[in-house]
This record gives sequence, structure tokens and C-alpha cells, in this order.
Amino acid sequence: MSRRMFFPAGIILVTLIFAVLSALSLYSQSIRLDESQSLWIATKSVPGVVQFTAENTGTPLYNLLLHFWVQVFGTTTLSTRSLSFLFFVLTLPAVYLFAREASDSRVGFLTVVLFALSPFVLWFSNETQMYTLFTLVTAVNHYYFLRLFNTEGKRGRLGFFLSSAAGFFTHYFFIFLVISQGIFLLIKFVSEFPRQGVFSFWSLRKYFQTDGRMVWSFIYLESAAFLVFLPWVFYVAGFGFTASLQPAVPRPTLLNILQTLFSFVFGFQNPALQALVLSLWPLLVIFLFFAFTSRRQIPLRAGTYFVLVTFLPILLVFAASYIGPIFLSRYLIFVIPTMFFLIAWTILNYSRRLSSAVIAGLLVVMVGLLIYQDASATTPVKENYRQVSTYLNTKVTPRDIVAVSAPFTVYPIEYYYLGPAKIVTIPYWNLSGSGPVPAFSLNGLTTQVAAYKAVYSRIFLVLSYDQGYQQTIQNYFDKNYQLLSVRNFRPGIEVRVYRLRYDIPLSVTAQGF
Repeated sequence: MSRRMFFPAGIILVTLIFAVLSALSLYSQSIRLDESQSLWIATKSVPGVVQFTAENTGTPLYNLLLHFWVQVFGTTTLSTRSLSFLFFVLTLPAVYLFAREASDSRVGFLTVVLFALSPFVLWFSNETQMYTLFTLVTAVNHYYFLRLFNTEGKRGRLGFFLSSAAGFFTHYFFIFLVISQGIFLLIKFVSEFPRQGVFSFWSLRKYFQTDGRMVWSFIYLESAAFLVFLPWVFYVAGFGFTASLQPAVPRPTLLNILQTLFSFVFGFQNPALQALVLSLWPLLVIFLFFAFTSRRQIPLRAGTYFVLVTFLPILLVFAASYIGPIFLSRYLIFVIPTMFFLIAWTILNYSRRLSSAVIAGLLVVMVGLLIYQDASATTPVKENYRQVSTYLNTKVTPRDIVAVSAPFTVYPIEYYYLGPAKIVTIPYWNLSGSGPVPAFSLNGLTTQVAAYKAVYSRIFLVLSYDQGYQQTIQNYFDKNYQLLSVRNFRPGIEVRVYRLRYDIPLSVTAQGF
């Protein structure tokens, strides 16, 4: 291996070492809400996986792959998170290939390094969810799209069709990538078609046979991929598009866009650090100015494409959230590879001395924040349901009952729970049945608790993921029952213990109160 090739290979090796070390620290953390839901679905039969995924308006590819994965490797956090980490590793060569296709190997290597050291990406590379599979299929789709574009539709058609079909079955947000690609080709069509003369059926046909072969290839391949996906859409429609496992999502603001871009590069940091970095937004403006005005020393093919597929999906999701709130940064993870491609290409267009300094500084900051994100107890996305379950295991007796709200948070608690007390949800939700979480009502709560009071001595009320009625639940218990203790767990999880009956002495049931 030449010295020139050894240097970038060494960078990739060091990057993977950091990624593995980060993975080891994340594997020791408690299972999180989203992971426990995916795992609960994956442990069903294949028809059950399909049904529960459809009921929650999800897409089935990841859950089906996880179903077969856990049949072989088990349901421990180590084994289930390993599937996502495998997809993350496979994404690295896919990112390099599309970056090299659009520019050169230097940009490809730097794009891979930045992507692989992103604290945001590494967090989800160790989560039992579809996010790394989503980045993998979109990175592959970018590569084959560019192959089509660079060969005027002659090469890459099968790969583009298969990656598009996989993208639809991985996450509904793939449609925003398709829209962005379509707009890019629409710009190409508008700029080229006047050369064909007066608009007519024959001139349009001639265009698709010459300059527009790429456009025509995109139309029929993407249409074919969507037709493959269409039966799933009809199947989900039969369940009414009502999700039963999803928490309420607030409407976004413009600040959420900045926070999303920040987290893509620097990960999940505490609000104070995030506010400090966001206050430096003028530097981002200067960076973008140089990005689009500096002399281009590094080749770039289809530059408009990368701008569109990186930023347009974010804006489309933001706009769509005012119809129905869907803006979550993790759902936009598929734009990160092309975002880092733009960053890498921009940096490498500076002088060698300046680009080296910028790269070194950026990598130091990213690695430092990666370590801080993994180690800090204040990382906002950490969920310590294992500690909650451990607490319940040591405190409850058969005469107690555990009530969890919001209902879907029962999944991560049950994953670790070994106690003798029964677990229910408020409002009551039959997990073995189908259908969404029932609507909350105060009358329903009163009836539910009255039934528990007839049987149980204490209720351990676990509150997290407020769905708009948490305070009503707490007020009801505070007003009608004796509060015995309160225990708080990060982040925002609270266990409140109330006495339901007085005919049994506390000394019989209480352990540690």
C-alpha cells in the first residue's frame, strides 16, 4: 500500500476504533422507550410483526429483519443493538462510494470520517431502531442515483430500483428524498427542454430519448418502487392510520431546525452547551458564504442535487408539521451523509494549510463532544428505565400494583421488571390485544383506581412522557390518597407511591418506607 493510500486508511481505522469504543459505552446503557417498542414487536410472529407495525403506521422492513435477528442472537440489549451497528458499518462504504462518485476520493474519505464520528449518528448506531438501516438504504440510493445521472440513465437502474423500494419499506420519510430528487430533475428538465423546440408529445418523447433519458429512468424506476410499496399503504389504511405506540410530538419552530443541524454534527448536548454553540450562528453564515463563493479546486458533480437532498427534506417536514406534527430530528437522519459530504467538499476547497486546521479542529470538537455525550448524566436523550425497574423490583410486594403512564412506557419497564406486583397502564390498555391507546378521561381514571383499591394496598405510579394528562393524574391521586414517597429518575421519570387501603398495616407491605 502506498503512503498516500495508507494515510486515509489510517484515518478510517482510527475512526472505527472511536466508533467501537462509543458503542461499548452505549451498550451498557438502559434500553430506551423506542427500542423496547421495536423489540416487543419483533418478538411476535411474522404476521404479528406485520400487524403491529401497520397499526402503528410504521414500515415493516426493519422490524422483520429484527424479528429474524433475535431468533438467532436473542433479545439482550447487546444482541439487538448489534444489528443497528452492523447497518452503521455497512453505511460507511456506501457513503464513500457516493461521495467519490460525486467528487473524488479525498472528499469521500473525509465524508466517511465526519459521518462515522458524528455523536448523533453513533448514538443511533447503537439503538434498536431503523435509523441506521435508513441511512444505509438512502446512501446506497444516492450512489445509484448519481450513477444514473452521470451515465444519462444507462447504468445503476437495478440498484436504484431496489434501494428505492427498500427506502419506502424502511421509513415513510423516504418520500421526502424522492420529492427532492424529483425537484432536482425538474430543474434539469426545465433547463434542457427548450432546446427541443415547441412543446408537444413528440418533442417530449424525443427529449426522453436523448437528453432526458435520466429523467425518464427516474420516473419509471421510482414509480415501479412505489407500486411495490402501495399494497402496504392500503394495508395500513385499513387500520385507520392511528398509531398506538407514539408519544405526542409538539409543533416545531425555526429554532428546531437550527437545533437539528447542531445535533447532526455535535450530538445531544445539555441545553447550556447547545445554546452556546447556537449563538455562534454567524460563523455558519460565513462558512456558507465561503462554501458558495470560494474557488473550486475539488471536482463536484450535481452540486445542486446535494443541496436539495440535504436541506429540502428538512424544510418539507417542517412545513408538513403544521398539518400534523412529525418533526423529529431522528427521523431526518437520512440527510446526514449528504450534509457531511457538503461540509467535506467545502473544507477541502480551502488551502491545504487552512483545510488541515479546520479538519483537525472539527474532529477534536466532535470526538470531545462524543465522549461527553456518552459519559454525561445530563445527556437529554438518556432514559434510565432499568434503574426504575430495579427500584420497583426491590420495593413492591404481591399486595401492591404498578401503574404506568403514558401507557406505551410500560415496554422498557417490563423489559427489566422482575417484581411480584402486577403492572397496568393509565389509561388501561390491553397490550395483548390490538388497537391504539384508549383516550384518557377523569371518570375512567376514577373507575380504574376504585377497582385497584378493592384489591391492592399501595399503588406505585410511574409518570413519564406526559401526553397532556399527567398533571390531572397526579392531582387526582394527591387529592384522594395518601402520598407515601416520591422518587425521581433521569430524565423526567417519577415514581410516586400512594396508599390505597388502611386495613393492612404499612409494616406488612412497606419495604424501606
